[in-house]
Amino acid sequence: MTKRFVASIILIHSLLLAGSLKVGDTISPSLFKSQFEKKISVADKNILIITWERSTTDDVNSFISKNLSFIKKQKTSIIIDVSTIPHFIFSSFVMPKLQKYSYEVLLNYDKRFEKSFPHRKNRITLLCLKESIIQKIFFEKSSKRVAEDMLTCKRYQKAKSRFIHF
Repeated sequence: MTKRFVASIILIHSLLLAGSLKVGDTISPSLFKSQFEKKISVADKNILIITWERSTTDDVNSFISKNLSFIKKQKTSIIIDVSTIPHFIFSSFVMPKLQKYSYEVLLNYDKRFEKSFPHRKNRITLLCLKESIIQKIFFEKSSKRVAEDMLTCKRYQKAKSRFIHF
């Protein structure tokens, strides 16, 4: 990929000014490119699942493949941070693998992304959103707890605006 997606850079820049997102912060409306080159907004999403490493990405893919209808009902987007993957490796191996997925994943190319979005090494980040406001943040070691976390997010979305700190 020779051209970086400008909207994600604008998002990252604006988020960097405020530091890492936390409960109570608003996710600004932003667009990411999917592995199919489609622009997708996260503005109307209830849940963002973010993976940072290959092992967590593979784990989340396995979970999503088995629970695709559940994922779609929850208005969930999956963001994969690909910023640290060398271009040749990404275009030759990673992208063809991602294009085999039966669902869309959003790709982040900006190395500053991890400074803006909460993360922990070797963990899956799950953000519960209500009207673009972060209600809860989960850091999971594996996808086994992601479904439970998503149900918890659903309860927050039904409740009146309240922030639950982790």
